[in-house]
Amino acid sequence: MKIYNYDKETKVFLSEADARENPLEEGKFLIPAFATDKTPLDEKIDNRIIFDVVNNKWIYEAITTYYKYDDENIFIEQVKSYEVVESATTSKVLSAKDGKIALLVNDVWEYSEDNRDKNYWLKDDASKIEFALGDVVDNTMTDIEPLNDFPLWEVNIDDDKLSKWIDEPIATEKKRESDITFKADDVIYTKYPQIKQNKLQSQGLKLTLKIAKGGTLTADEILLEESILAIDAEITAIREIENTAITDGTLLADIDWTV
Repeated sequence: MKIYNYDKETKVFLSEADARENPLEEGKFLIPAFATDKTPLDEKIDNRIIFDVVNNKWIYEAITTYYKYDDENIFIEQVKSYEVVESATTSKVLSAKDGKIALLVNDVWEYSEDNRDKNYWLKDDASKIEFALGDVVDNTMTDIEPLNDFPLWEVNIDDDKLSKWIDEPIATEKKRESDITFKADDVIYTKYPQIKQNKLQSQGLKLTLKIAKGGTLTADEILLEESILAIDAEITAIREIENTAITDGTLLADIDWTV
């Protein structure tokens, strides 16, 4: 006699075997635990055969299609499994669509814009746009890369496709001013990093408060105060060089930063 074994937990059909005859009763056969003499069903695509213990019969269990999503609820892939899949839903995902991604919202798939890997710049200030998921492209943006840090967007009122970046004197002037300010910052912060400036400012405030309360500075504190004043004067002088150069139209290469 044939017997058919099934898994203890899932009840899935495992194998066929010959039953052992009962040594105590001739003509009778032993059926071990998790086995049956019921003949399993034929194989069926996308189904597995399991034994229904309650009703004492074999039944089909259909495989489930899951649609997995990542931490942002963006569709990743479709998988089939008889077991529950984590970070997945059985709600059928939307068909692929150019420029869109499938996003799971309240267990329903929706299309969402995904421009995170695209390069666009704002027309009004040429700043590069960092898109977040769902951000859309509009007519304040262009995918044409600016000529430099301070270009101007020239609008062609007859045909917007002919609109473009241009390098006008105003843009060149803005770049000159920006370069000078950047250099002034570099001169100052290379010699006096912001952390050091903050520390000196704090020490100077303590000295001021001590004097305000009628205290007398020690010799070391007097030297510290003189040092702070000297550094402040040097930084102020560098900023004056910066401002004068910007006002006078001096080129960056012609500026003497010595103070």
